[in-house]
Amino acid sequence: MTISLRILVVDDHPDITDILCMQFELMGHRCSAAHEGRTGIEIHHAVDPDIAIIDIGLPDISGYEVARAIRAANPRAFLVALTGWGEPSDITRAREAGFDRHLLKPVDSALLREIVSEAARGRGEIESEGSAFARSRSTRERRAVSETPDSPPAPAEGIRR
Repeated sequence: MTISLRILVVDDHPDITDILCMQFELMGHRCSAAHEGRTGIEIHHAVDPDIAIIDIGLPDISGYEVARAIRAANPRAFLVALTGWGEPSDITRAREAGFDRHLLKPVDSALLREIVSEAARGRGEIESEGSAFARSRSTRERRAVSETPDSPPAPAEGIRR
């Protein structure tokens, strides 16, 4: 039996929200979209999604601020940063803001399915301050870098900042 989740995507690029929502709907989930951080917070409070996927660079307030506001209202929220910002300091800021995962754009569909499945199983808690939060890499990035579980994330070639 497939569990249908409520998913919120907050990104200032309508093409990204449209594509992600289409992917999630094809997977059997319901998806809402917002193109500004404050609107994303309002929708989150109204819809109470199972997962919120939030861009960091939004036009009105940062994705970090969105995550903090959502986390304050709902400590059990499953929050995913989906961004082009992938430096170690960006990942640290995401963790501190309350994100459960940090994904780099472009993200592949298999990784999105994995994250959605993780949230559906209710295993979104961060197990430790170390490698459990490590930036999730797309298939292309995994091929482009060599890493160990405790190594700091290394930038891959061609990744936007």
